[in-house]
Amino acid sequence: MPLILGNDYVGIVEDIGADVKSVEIGQLVFGRISKKQIGTFCEYLVDEENNLAVVPSALTLQEAAGLPLVGLTAYQVLFEKMKAKSGQSILIHAGAGGVGSLLIQLAKMQGLKVITTASQRNHAWLYSLGADQVIDYHKSDFAEVCPPVDYVFDTLGQETLLRSFKVVKPGGKVVSVSGLPDEKFAKGYGLNIIWQKLFKLGSYKIRKAS
Repeated sequence: MPLILGNDYVGIVEDIGADVKSVEIGQLVFGRISKKQIGTFCEYLVDEENNLAVVPSALTLQEAAGLPLVGLTAYQVLFEKMKAKSGQSILIHAGAGGVGSLLIQLAKMQGLKVITTASQRNHAWLYSLGADQVIDYHKSDFAEVCPPVDYVFDTLGQETLLRSFKVVKPGGKVVSVSGLPDEKFAKGYGLNIIWQKLFKLGSYKIRKAS
């Protein structure tokens, strides 16, 4: 510390570099700042052109500010990590959350059968987003009632993540944003050998389940 937090932002372009082509001074833009440079809870920031876009007129400022990180996460999960195709199926844990609610919509647009978990009060809303089946986690164990699926997306970690392997088909994929980072993650961020070994040890249960 001190450390400025925040990944998403929305704001008005005050100035641009000589080679910037996609935005102009005075335009309202939103984006997800580079992960090496987080810190958007501020009055001014500098970011790269390819990290931002002009805010569509249909979005409010609040919607625009909350969309980039969860939107990019949902997109990356479905198309880059899972490489999901039409006709396949996915279980999305905590579908009423930010990433989950966007992932439901992207998965339906891609032609997947979507199953999600949520409390009863959110069921109607999740069906309106396109979910095919909603499991009330207060009343049912998803591992017992969910049919075999091609993909599972986890936001909860721990036992939920471990039990997710029970419902994924052979050759399917489980993707989590809550699991403990592994050795590959540590290497990718340039962490030293000690951190690499610690992450390897800490992720043993998940690697074994996989």
